[in-house]
Amino acid sequence: MMLRAFLMVGFGGFLGSVARYGVKLLTDKYLPLSFPYGTFIVNIVGCFIIGLL
Repeated sequence: MMLRAFLMVGFGGFLGSVARYGVKLLTDKYLPLSFPYGTFIVNIVGCFIIGLL
């Protein structure tokens, strides 16, 4: 059971990292501002998803 929890946390971290990177590339391309909107958007969506669980 403990190994499954560690794997799920690791997988969630992986998905979050990939999502942040992808959204960062898109926001930097279309919104060239100094604020890290990509990270902000992914964090807000992630919090919403965690709240639903």
